[in-house]
Amino acid sequence: MRVLYVSWGEVPRLSSVYGGQLVNVAAEMRAQDAVSWTGLLAGLPLIHSGLVREKWRFPAGLRKIERILGPGNFLRRYLPVPPVGVHPTRRELGLFNWFHTRRMAALIDELRPDVVHCRSYLATYAAHEWRARSRHDFAIVFDTRSDMPGEGLLKERWEPGSPDDLFWRATERRLLIESDAVTAVSQPLCDTFRARSEGKANVHLIHLNVSRPEGEVEQSLPPKMPEGPVFCYCGYLDSDGWHHPRNLWSLFDAIAQHRENAQLLVITRTPHDRLRSDLASSGFAHLADRVHFAQTDSPTQTVAMMRHCDVGLLSYFDPSTPEEHDVAKGVFATKTAEYLFAGLPVIINSVCEGAARFAVEHRVGISYDDPMNITAAQLNELIAMKDGSPDHIADVANDAFAITNNCGRLASIYADCIASRRDRGDKRK
Repeated sequence: MRVLYVSWGEVPRLSSVYGGQLVNVAAEMRAQDAVSWTGLLAGLPLIHSGLVREKWRFPAGLRKIERILGPGNFLRRYLPVPPVGVHPTRRELGLFNWFHTRRMAALIDELRPDVVHCRSYLATYAAHEWRARSRHDFAIVFDTRSDMPGEGLLKERWEPGSPDDLFWRATERRLLIESDAVTAVSQPLCDTFRARSEGKANVHLIHLNVSRPEGEVEQSLPPKMPEGPVFCYCGYLDSDGWHHPRNLWSLFDAIAQHRENAQLLVITRTPHDRLRSDLASSGFAHLADRVHFAQTDSPTQTVAMMRHCDVGLLSYFDPSTPEEHDVAKGVFATKTAEYLFAGLPVIINSVCEGAARFAVEHRVGISYDDPMNITAAQLNELIAMKDGSPDHIADVANDAFAITNNCGRLASIYADCIASRRDRGDKRK
C-alpha cells in the first residue's frame, strides 16, 4: 500500500513532537511488509515560528527531514495564512485551502496513495476536500492528536457557543464519522470521540511513539550535577502554554522537602535564562542550585539523556474552567511516553487523566492532586523502581510506545480501511 502523511498549518521540525510523531513514523512505516511507499506533505504557513526560533537555520532543518524521507518524498506547500497556529476561525480556515484544493486533488491523482494519514483537524478537513475533487479514491485516517475545538476555547480563539465554536464542533463530528478511521493517543480521548460521534466513529487507541536511541547516548550525557536522585522534566515551559513553569517548581519544591539531595533536570528549548529568572521571581530561588537545564537536538537524544535520570515529571497547569478540564482529561503528552521508554517511573498531575490512568493502571508511576500530598514513601518507591523493576517498565513502554509496534498497529488499521472502502465500492456497483 502507498501511504501519504499530511500536516497542514504546522511547522515541520525534526527536533520536536512533529519529528517524533510524524517524520519518524513516515520513515519507519516503510519497514512494514504491506507498505510500498510513504511520503509526507506539509502545508507550511508563510509566517511561522521558525522564522523567530531557528531563523536562518530553519531551512537546514527541512533538508534534514528530506534526507530522512528520501528525495521527492517530502513535499511542501506554502499557505498564505495569519500566524494562528492550528486554531483558525471559520473565516481564517478559508485561507488554509485558498488556491490549494484543486491543486492538491491533482497531486493526489498523481501520487495515488491508498491511505492519507492526516495529522490533526486541519489536515483531515483538507483531505476530505481533496477526496471530493479527486479522481482517485483513498482512505482517510483522522489522527486527532488532541481536542482542537476545546484548545481553541482555552487559547481564546473563540468563545463558548460562538459561531466559530459551533462550526468546529459540527465539523469535528463530521470528520469523526466520515473518516475511515480515527486514532487518539489516550483512552479518555477515545471515549470522548466515540461519545461526540454517537458511537459512529471508527476510533482506535494508538499511543504516542518513541524511537529507540541509536548512536547518540554518549553525546547526550546530562550536565555535571551533584549526587542525588535526578527528577526530569522534558518539553517547552511557558506560563501562556500548556505546561507552566511555576507548576513544575511547585512540584519539585514538594519533592525536595522529602529528599534534600534531589536534583531537577529540565530538558527544554525554552530559553534557559528566562526560566532561571522565573524560578527566582516566583518564590523558588532557594531551588536554584538544584535545578539544571539542558537542550537536545532530536527526540532520540532526549530519550538518551533521560536514561541518566531517575523519575519523570508531568506537572501541566491547573485547569479552572470546565473547558480546561475537558482538554486536560485527554492529555497523555509525548514526555510521558519518553520518560517510560527511557526507563523512568513517572509522577503525573491527575488532571491529565490520559497519562495518569495509564501510569497507575500499569504500575509505572503515581498521580497527584496536590504536590504537597506526595509522600516520602512514594518517592522512595519510585526512585527504587528504575533499578528494581526495569524489565516491567521496559515491557510496558515497549509495547505501548515503540514506534515499530505502533507502525504495525497502524498498518493493520490502514489495511482494514482499504478493504472496507473496496467492499463498499463493490456493493455500489
